[in-house]
Amino acid sequence: MKIKLRFTLCLLSLSFAAGNIYAQDVDPFGGDATPLPVDPNAKDPFAAADPAPKPLKPVPAKKAAPAEKPQIEQMVSVFIEYIEIDHLKANHLIRENAGKRDLTGLRNLLDEMIETGDAELLESAYVVGRSGQRTKIESIEEKIYATEYDPPELPQNIGQVANLPKDPSVFKTAANPTAFEMRPVGVTLEVDPQLNNGVIGLHLAPELIEYLGDYKFVDDDSPHDESKTIKMPKFYALKVNSAAISMLGGETILLATHTPHADETKRILVLLRADIVK
Repeated sequence: MKIKLRFTLCLLSLSFAAGNIYAQDVDPFGGDATPLPVDPNAKDPFAAADPAPKPLKPVPAKKAAPAEKPQIEQMVSVFIEYIEIDHLKANHLIRENAGKRDLTGLRNLLDEMIETGDAELLESAYVVGRSGQRTKIESIEEKIYATEYDPPELPQNIGQVANLPKDPSVFKTAANPTAFEMRPVGVTLEVDPQLNNGVIGLHLAPELIEYLGDYKFVDDDSPHDESKTIKMPKFYALKVNSAAISMLGGETILLATHTPHADETKRILVLLRADIVK
C-alpha cells in the first residue's frame, strides 16, 4: 500500500491591476481564492512610529479697542479789564499801536506801569461760554430809587381849627414817591461767542456803572423834615454797546477808551482778551 504524501504548496502571487495591490492565495487543492483588497492608506506595522505632535501655541487675546473720548462742544473765555492812565500817555500808546490787532505787548507794558503807580487797574471781569450760547455775568449792587413823586400840596379845606396858625404851610403835605426803579451798580459783561475755523467772533456789551451820589431838590417851605429834600441818584456809565469783534485765541485788543468822571486828565483803557478753552 502506497502512502501518498500530500504536500501543500502555498503560492503567493501579486497582481497589479488598476493601481491596486492584491494578495492571492493559491489553494493547492485546486480551489479559486478570492483576492483580498489592501488599503493603500493603511499604516505599515513595521514602520517607525509617527513623532508626537507639537503642542499648540496659545493664541493671545485681542486687546479691546480704547474707548472713544466724548465729543465736547468748544467754549470761549473772555477777559476784560479797565485800566486808568494819564491822558497824554494814553494818546501816545494808542498812536503807537494803531493798526495792530494783537496788543499783548501793550498789556505787558501796562503791567509795569501798574507796578510803578503810573496806571491803575479799576475793574476786571472774566466769563466762559459755549460757542453759540449767550452768557452774562454781573457783579453789582442793586440801587433802588424813586423816579416819580406826588408833589407837596396845601389842603383845600382845613375845617374848623382852634388857634389857626398864621402860616398855612404847616398844613402842607409831604412829597410822596409813587414809582421806583432799580439800577445795577458795578460791572456787567454780556457775551455771545461764535467759533468758525479757529476764529473767535464776539458780540459783547461790557458795562461799568458807578453811583456818584444824589441830586437834591430842597423844599424849604415843607414842615416835614423827610420831605424837605427830594433825592435822585446820580450814575456814571462806561458802556460799549453791541461791539462786534473777530480775533484769534490768545490775542489782546484795545476795545475802547473812556473818560473818568472824576479826572478829565485821565483816560480809561478797555482791554479785551479771548481764548479757546481746550
